[in-house]
Amino acid sequence: MVAIAWTGSSVVITDKDLSGNLRYWWQQADTAQWHREIVATGAFGDPAMAWTGSSVVIAATDTSDHLCYWWQQADTAQWHREIVATSPGGFGPPVLAWTGCSVVLAAEDASGNIRYWWQQGDTAPWHREIVANVG
Repeated sequence: MVAIAWTGSSVVITDKDLSGNLRYWWQQADTAQWHREIVATGAFGDPAMAWTGSSVVIAATDTSDHLCYWWQQADTAQWHREIVATSPGGFGPPVLAWTGCSVVLAAEDASGNIRYWWQQGDTAPWHREIVANVG
């Protein structure tokens, strides 16, 4: 699955390759050149992406039952990785958005429970909530 966002000056796209590596492309408005980066190598699930106004953010699951999050400040090349949560059996594909002051992230765990996390912009702690439990 491919995810796409608009930064106000560039189109940004993320996906995973056949090996599960996370890839990222960006193209400045009114140009024809695409720039490619590798966000992370390994076996990742389908990614989600958003723009915060100052950073591109990506979320995806890995094969170690982690829900992972990466961010890259505008006009820089370094991707920063965080582990948001771990759950036995892992998570389904995440969804990700920017509220104007926080990153919000949701995913279904292996039991079918809907989990929700939020992180205020430019802070470290992830706050967790349970939206719905199965049964």
